[in-house]
Amino acid sequence: MAKRIAVVQGNNEEREDLCAELREHLFQVASFPSLADFEQGERNFAVVIFDLNSLPVTNQLLQEYSKTMPGLYMIAVSSRTFHPELREAMTTCLTACLTKPVDLNELVYLLKGILMENSRSNCSNV
Repeated sequence: MAKRIAVVQGNNEEREDLCAELREHLFQVASFPSLADFEQGERNFAVVIFDLNSLPVTNQLLQEYSKTMPGLYMIAVSSRTFHPELREAMTTCLTACLTKPVDLNELVYLLKGILMENSRSNCSNV
């Protein structure tokens, strides 16, 4: 069965904690320590969560992911509230940007909404 959510974060402990919390909510989760690992892995995800504090995420990268992985919902998490270098991607590529530490209830609510919408879209294409 395909993984539904990818968590890409350079901090091993934070990444594994977030993955464990998401699995407790019955999400299927894959863990990646770097963008390169994510890019080399499978591409069958509904959602990817990027940690902007530990990854070299750029406008160009997010735009490329949008083109090569259509339908992928991208969520960013960051301890910073403002990312002027990602202004364009914030409005065109990212579904949401959540403040760290991540409010798990907020993230779970967001993910459930995305996955519910994604499953409706898949049903309408049958």
